[in-house]
Amino acid sequence: SYFDKAGHFVLFVMTLFVFTLVILMFLRWVDRIARLGRMGSIIEKIEQATIDAMSAAAITPALSGGSMESDLNKGQPVYPDCVGYIQHVDLKTLQEIAQEHKAVIRVCVLPGAFATLDSAIACLDGVPYDSRNPVIEDIKNTFVIGRNRIFDHDPRFGLIALSEIAERALSPGVNDPGTAINIIGTFVRLFTYWNKRLTEADNFNNTFDRVQVPSLSMEDMLNDAFNGLSRDGASNIEVAIRLQKALKSLSALSPRHMSKIVRHIAQLAYEKSDQKLDFRTDQEMLKDVSRWLTDTDPVQEPISDPD
Repeated sequence: SYFDKAGHFVLFVMTLFVFTLVILMFLRWVDRIARLGRMGSIIEKIEQATIDAMSAAAITPALSGGSMESDLNKGQPVYPDCVGYIQHVDLKTLQEIAQEHKAVIRVCVLPGAFATLDSAIACLDGVPYDSRNPVIEDIKNTFVIGRNRIFDHDPRFGLIALSEIAERALSPGVNDPGTAINIIGTFVRLFTYWNKRLTEADNFNNTFDRVQVPSLSMEDMLNDAFNGLSRDGASNIEVAIRLQKALKSLSALSPRHMSKIVRHIAQLAYEKSDQKLDFRTDQEMLKDVSRWLTDTDPVQEPISDPD
């Protein structure tokens, strides 16, 4: 009796809307449960998390701080109070501290690094040395240190996680080269995206001019991705061939950023496989695919299909 005919109609429409919403959410939940244990879904999630971390790192090179051009250890060292992985660095607060004291703060570690009590996480330059200076404690508080690495702000962790999945897939107990080949393709996508973001960030202006941060090492990232995979996949001709094609594509993609490093990794991968492969036909196939390593001039045009 509280509602007239129009009110009843509104209640009816709202009830249908709520039922529809509940059904859609239930179907979405069932779909997520069905995908929960699938390897393909896990790889996609890690790839997306790595892309997000790469995007943040490339848009703000060196975490938005100035590049590490001077001596890394110059200034008063700041040591952590606990042992663990660097998960986040609050550069905005570091910039405010440096401006207040008219100093320069050099961050010695990036997210993902393992911090110990005897390793400096930062150096304070431009302030008289004093171990009891309260600014030292303020600097420590800008570093988040935890037990485990996290994907946020740490692209290398995503690369390591994907590489470990490929290594497990290649173990004799699993024997799943298809997953390893899938991850090689994922690496090609990730480094293609990373190279694109680096190119876009060439004209980047530093946000925090009083904070210096080391840049992510391309060599370390490529080693994280391919070293373990090339070792455990050396005896599998399908994986070895796909790996050479992927590295050739990356070498052609960016002669400036990664060509030299990629060629070195590809050469090591070829030598490992050449020693592990017993069948002569497989050796000849791999040798034919790896001929690009003997080219005197790196290929300048990217290969459209890394497969």
